Amino acid sequence: MRQLQGLDASFVALEQRNAPMHIGSIMTYDPATAPGGFVRFKDILNFIEARLP
Repeated sequence: MRQLQGLDASFVALEQRNAPMHIGSIMTYDPATAPGGFVRFKDILNFIEARLP
């Protein structure tokens, strides 16, 4: 197991019942801009994976 980095450890340490520190996101995909006008879940996964470090 790896040790958390500073920022990650801060989020864990600051987490409280009345002040959750987790982060979420919502992404909207416009099929009009997709090849063929269709967005598949596999395409979304590939899009995200290509941007991971």
